[in-house]
Amino acid sequence: MTSVVDLAKLSDGVYTDQPKIGQWLRVGIPFQVKGSGFKSALYQHMESNEYVLAIAGTELSDSDDLKSDVQIAMGNVPNQHRVARSAYHSVGAVVGDFASVYVTGHSLGGGLASMLGKEHGEPCVTFNAPGMARSFAKLEALEPGVSAVKDEDRKVLHIRAVFDVVSVGTGRHLGAKGSVKSVYTAPLGKKEVAAGMAASMVMGPFGGSAVTSGMVSLKAHGITRLIPVLERKPDYTKDLAWV
Repeated sequence: MTSVVDLAKLSDGVYTDQPKIGQWLRVGIPFQVKGSGFKSALYQHMESNEYVLAIAGTELSDSDDLKSDVQIAMGNVPNQHRVARSAYHSVGAVVGDFASVYVTGHSLGGGLASMLGKEHGEPCVTFNAPGMARSFAKLEALEPGVSAVKDEDRKVLHIRAVFDVVSVGTGRHLGAKGSVKSVYTAPLGKKEVAAGMAASMVMGPFGGSAVTSGMVSLKAHGITRLIPVLERKPDYTKDLAWV
């Protein structure tokens, strides 16, 4: 009963601590550790025994989030991975050993979800998340013998928007070939065109192009713009069994 659209909405809702999203109810309070920047929430479907651990992504005002972003960009293990592990283990204490648990998230949250999915074998769906292959390789070097489920044995899907630089510029994603799917979300609007023209007058054509590209990329990265696009794709509104 879990769809890609469900997971996208939960990945969005965790940012603002929403207690109910559609047919999903939050279990308890969000998991946060002071001084880490990390936040997640566990949701349960009202009509099934399905659970989702949704992890919030980067808040631009949070220096701890930005620090983890830089660590990922450099191919290192983000500080928040340790906290994400704690959040995952706290879920086990609530749902038991036999419940179905998805891990999901947008942006940084998706990257952390991707590492948890690789480490524990849980089904994972991410949205505009960074590629975490380099970070996980670093984790394996730092922790020899760390659990790692083979990509071909995993259920994983990475949804990325065309023009999103976070999901492209950070390297390979964890998952088997074909696990990354692209959707088109960010056509040039009046604001982007106007900003590009203004920048061209001041900085020349290359400057105008850079400003326009930056605005389109930022627009493409947001989860709120991605959700309505996914809702118009029938496959993403159906039960994940499995994509």
